[in-house]
Amino acid sequence: MSLVHFSSNCSLRSQLLKAIKQKYDLPDNFILSVAKPFQGDRLLPRKNIDNIVRSFLAFEDNSKTLKLVLADNRCYEYITEVFGKELANDPRFVYPGWISHEDMPYIYSLAKLLMMPSYSESFGLPLVEAMACGCPVITSTTSCCPEIVGDAAIVVDPTDVKGLTFAISSILTDQELSKRFTEKGIKKASEYSWSNSAKKVIRIFGTVLE
Repeated sequence: MSLVHFSSNCSLRSQLLKAIKQKYDLPDNFILSVAKPFQGDRLLPRKNIDNIVRSFLAFEDNSKTLKLVLADNRCYEYITEVFGKELANDPRFVYPGWISHEDMPYIYSLAKLLMMPSYSESFGLPLVEAMACGCPVITSTTSCCPEIVGDAAIVVDPTDVKGLTFAISSILTDQELSKRFTEKGIKKASEYSWSNSAKKVIRIFGTVLE
């Protein structure tokens, strides 16, 4: 996925977003999780879907319209296995199924925020993708996540459900804060490119050779 805005034409951008929203039957008001709950047949607890769900349910949604979009085709199976079928069928949860990589920039742009409070990540590419698309991010204080987002996202202890809920509330109820993270995120994401990565590797090689 190209880490750039997919269209600078406001009218075209609006049409594209509307088409993607209809394609995946997405709600108007949602927060996003892209965590993969399984690796083969094995649960992936490090993705912390459990606390994503718990913090979302604890958020007091005065509008009564907020949904949690779980963007992996096995999330319904995971929620059923961990929380039970009754909760898995809660209308506040949306399961769009498999989303093509090309459509993800639109999904990030439609979302109010990305929830990715993983216990561990090898890099956490969705963090950069979301920031590049102007989507505010909530991530964890663990592994590489704080280094990737810097001060351009809210970082929370992944075990702290109340902290995650407060982070959701902060972004959704404070437009200035949301805007600030959008702007910082776009700027931070621009630092990640193949060109910049190559320059850093060359510098490392140079230091080693010296």
